This record gives sequence, structure tokens and C-alpha cells, in this order.
Amino acid sequence: MADILLFFATPSRVISLLLFLGLFLWPLKYRRRTARLLLAAAFALFLLAGSGILGGLVLARLERDPALPAPPAPPAAAVVLLGVSGGPARADDARLGILAAVEAIRRHPGLRSVYLVPADGPASPERDLELEAAAGLLRRLLAGEAVDIHLLPGCSGPVEGFRRLAPILDHTSFLLVAAAYRMPRALLAARDLGGHPVPAPSGRLSGGASRGLRSLWPTPEGLLCSDLACRELCRYEAARLRRLARALWHRLRPPG
Repeated sequence: MADILLFFATPSRVISLLLFLGLFLWPLKYRRRTARLLLAAAFALFLLAGSGILGGLVLARLERDPALPAPPAPPAAAVVLLGVSGGPARADDARLGILAAVEAIRRHPGLRSVYLVPADGPASPERDLELEAAAGLLRRLLAGEAVDIHLLPGCSGPVEGFRRLAPILDHTSFLLVAAAYRMPRALLAARDLGGHPVPAPSGRLSGGASRGLRSLWPTPEGLLCSDLACRELCRYEAARLRRLARALWHRLRPPG
């Protein structure tokens, strides 16, 4: 639990957010050049704190923590893909996760099973349909590969999914594919239920500047993210940063 709180409430993230909000809400007529520089520095620190770098450091700490069982070395026997039915708000995460799972299977020919686990939320027929759609896309991308795709219909999230998979993946090494911001909690849940996950973050499009780039995640397998996913991530983040810079410039530019 302490590591989870550390991931979501790092001091630099909280301080930079408070500093950025305080300076941003400061009345414009009282702003001077020094205040604008401080605002720009706070904004840069906020982007850095939310970019996934600190999350990668926390994940590395989780892997070195002697209180947690160390994951066995690859090769893994299966792929567990989390968060493929999170609704429209998580569609980008689901697409990147599917691409990462395809890349993992192509890099490791011994992987013959893929288990699709939905994101947190109440079980519903709509979520089951999203699971089936994700499985169909995965089958099309893996055409010609001898891979079994297993669904967990009626599942309310990763915790229940790991409980269902515990008899199958007990004492088994498997690749855990999930969005970067979900990875620390997913690792703890998998290890608490007796699994031996090897983390393979898939990146995230829905928040955090440059989150999910290869250099930000020092994991045993590296970031199993295809070139297509990396290009999509870079295009999205570049457009997002341009919008943020334009809004900040309109806010800070001198009147007249």
C-alpha cells in the first residue's frame, strides 16, 4: 500500500501541482517577469512529474523490494492483457495494450496463450462485447499464429481476473501487459495471488507527457510496444503539448 501511495502522491508531483495552480490563479495584473519564469518552471516540473519517469522508478523499486517475490526470468508461458474494456475513455489504452501484446507474442514464439482481462468496473453485457471486439482485433493481428485467446466474461476488473486465473497461472511466469499507470497495482495484485508476472507496460495515450516511451521504463523486458504504437504516442503527445503551450502563451502574453 505504501508503494501505491508513493506512486500516486509523490512529493514533486504535489508540490509542482500546487505551485503551478497557485501561479496560474494569481491575478494577471500582479504578474511580473519573475512570476512568469516561475510559472513556466512549475509547468515543466508538473509535466515531468506526470510523465511516467517517477512511475518507472517506483516500479524498479517494487522489483527490488525483498519483501516481494522476485519475478522469474523469461521465457514466459502466457500473456495477460489488462484493461481492454474500459469504455471510450480508455480506447487508446486498449489499442496500445493490444499492439503491445502482439509485439510480445512475435518476440517470444513460446507464448501460446493470451488472457484478456477488463478494466475496473461493474460487469455488464457492454463490457463483454468490448472484450469480444478486442479478441477479434487480436485474432486479425495474429493471423497465422498458433495462439489461444481466452476471455473472462462477467469479470469486474483485474483483481477478480487474477483470482480466476490463479489456478491456471499458479507458479507460472507470464507477461503482464498493462498501461504504465496501472502497472504497480497490477503487479502487487498478481504477486499477492501467487503469480509471477514480468511487467511489460504498453504506454498510455490518455495522460502524462511522453508516458510509455521506451527510455522511461527500465523493466526486464523493456517496453513491448510496436513502432506503430510509438508513432501514435508521439503524434498524440506532440499535439497535446502544442495545445498546452498555446493555451499557456495566451494566458501569459503581455496585454496589448
